[in-house]
Formats: sequence, C-alpha cells, structure tokens
Amino acid sequence: RVAGAARWGFQGPCYRLQPDGTVRYTGPFHRKGLAAVLHLAARSHVLSEIHDRVRRVTERDLDRHAAVVAALQAEFQQQFNGPFMVLAWDTGDAGYVEMVARLRGRGLRVVEVSELVPGYVPGRADLMRPLDRHPTPACMRQVADALIAAGLPPFD
Repeated sequence: RVAGAARWGFQGPCYRLQPDGTVRYTGPFHRKGLAAVLHLAARSHVLSEIHDRVRRVTERDLDRHAAVVAALQAEFQQQFNGPFMVLAWDTGDAGYVEMVARLRGRGLRVVEVSELVPGYVPGRADLMRPLDRHPTPACMRQVADALIAAGLPPFD
C-alpha cells in the first residue's frame, strides 16, 4: 500500500522518500475520481492480472516502506515511550524476505508469525481465510498467546 500498488487502497497516503532516508507525506496517491475508476477496474480479473504483472514492487518501494515504519516507530516512541515491534505475516516470497531485511536493517524489531505459530505456512486453511488471506480468529489467538508466552514486546 505504501507503494500505491494495493488494489484496495488507491486513495491511500503517499509518502516520498527523502535523500536522508526519511519520508515526507505528500497527499493521497490518486484523487477521488481516479481512485474510484481504479477501484472499479480492480474488480476485473483481467485488469487485476495486468496490474499485478506490470506493477512490481521496486527497491525504492521497499526503502520507502522501511522508512515509513521507522517513522512510525519514532512517533510511537515520542508519544508512548514503550516497546515497538513489527509483527510480520510470512509470505515466503522474495519481496517479503527483502522487506523484513530492510526493516531489520533500520534497527526495527521484527517478529515473524512463523516464529510464533507452530506449523504456520501462508494460506494454511485453519489459520488464514481463503478469500481475503487474513488470519482467522484461531490464528490470532495463537499469535497473541505466543507473544505473551515469549514476553513480546517486553512490557514493563
């Protein structure tokens, strides 16, 4: 979504990567009218396939994503002065592996779901909903229980 490529977030916030590695908010990716047209087009299987083949995540997208999460951590620390970590839902693809490496490269604590839930693999029917690929309530319970058992994040 931070790259403007998510089919469900065409009007999402646009951040530009700055030369110093920080990000600056520049408004939404697309104006309302264009976002509405893109949303309708995304409902087409054919157009969605074309979009996915043409719009690939780039190195710059990965850098921007890591910078946005690092800015979020800084804001969280400023407001709450508490522990911050990223809970990453493993996908196993190269983009995911690189994303986690970029986050860790910025000093962010990343915990992968596969470290917490025994037998977790992307798309496992009892853990992920088949249509939207979001975790089931049972999976979320396993993640929460594992986080608590591991003392993550370390609440003081």
